[in-house]
Amino acid sequence: TVGHVRVGDIRNLQLPVAPITEQKTLGKAFSDIMHIEDAYQLELERLVQTKQGLMQDLLTGRVRVKA
Repeated sequence: TVGHVRVGDIRNLQLPVAPITEQKTLGKAFSDIMHIEDAYQLELERLVQTKQGLMQDLLTGRVRVKA
C-alpha cells in the first residue's frame, strides 16, 4: 500500500522460496485442478445447450408434456 517503491528499498530484499520439489508438487496439483475445472466447464456448456434445446422443443410444441 505504499504509493511509491524505490529500487534501492527492495534490491536486497530476501523473499522465502519453497523448495523446488514442493513447487513442482504444487504446480502439478494446480494443473490437475485446472484440467478438472475445464472438464466441468465443458459439461456445464453441454447441459446448458441440452436445456435450451429441450425448452425450445417444449415451447414450440414439438414435444408434448404429459400430465
